Amino acid sequence: MRVAAVRTLADRLISYPVLTILMGQVNAFLTELDTLRASQQLKETEVDTCSAALEVQRLATASQMYRNLGRFMALYWQNPVQIEDCFDMNYIRDGAPPPPEDEPEPIPPAPPTP
Repeated sequence: MRVAAVRTLADRLISYPVLTILMGQVNAFLTELDTLRASQQLKETEVDTCSAALEVQRLATASQMYRNLGRFMALYWQNPVQIEDCFDMNYIRDGAPPPPEDEPEPIPPAPPTP
């Protein structure tokens, strides 16, 4: 929106020959804005690509961890407490609350106004 506003200003300045110096400055600024915006959009595309790749790897890791859990359950079926040495059971038990590190810090109440 801001780039479009600067572009509109540059287009309107063409009608005023007296403001040629200002028009040159606005056009230079517009060129810089266009370059920066193109760079920003490239970075946004890279972030999207990396996020998609990370999600694929996250799913693959979760699947492998689930396979490993099954192996541990088969191995330690008589003593399931040993599984807790390798897995945080809070993530596995159905209905378990999330671990404390996943909870946001509470917001302190505002001090009373006198």
